[in-house]
Amino acid sequence: MSTANFSRPELSRVYSIGMEIQEQDECIAQVLFDDELSSVKEALLKLDFIQPDEGYLDRYTSKIGRIDLQIFNHDYKEWENTEIFITLENGYYEGAMIDINKDELEGYKLTQTMKNKIVSYIKRIEKVLEKHTLPLVRVATFSNGEAIYERASNKKSVLKSIANGYAQWPGQIGNC
Repeated sequence: MSTANFSRPELSRVYSIGMEIQEQDECIAQVLFDDELSSVKEALLKLDFIQPDEGYLDRYTSKIGRIDLQIFNHDYKEWENTEIFITLENGYYEGAMIDINKDELEGYKLTQTMKNKIVSYIKRIEKVLEKHTLPLVRVATFSNGEAIYERASNKKSVLKSIANGYAQWPGQIGNC
């Protein structure tokens, strides 16, 4: 049984890096990948609401930045700090994808104002990623788990992906 190269993203696309590196020498390929990742990190950290944050969420996913939020907890009637992480997740076969992890928001009743603020942040992140990564959409998944990805610049591919439930309109992020 096979599997898709990328997990299902929280963002509206698979923002991939390292997919176009054709170098056969593994050391050189790693340097090229690291350079590409550094370029993406640098561009993301220019956004005024993203803080640098390095570490791991799990053994396959590392943090490359975070958005700090203050959310009012209606149950305890107090303000709490929480965060959304910008992550790097290795592809199963090749490359990696930049995504977000908003698990910390679970359990909070978000106001419409906070939802709008988060969506605004995510749209700004996606604009940066659109310029510094290779945006892909999943257009098909087979019964054995394999998947086909196409460039998100192809409007037919994006519509096919949305129709099949693999992608969302930009800014339409999960339950936000």
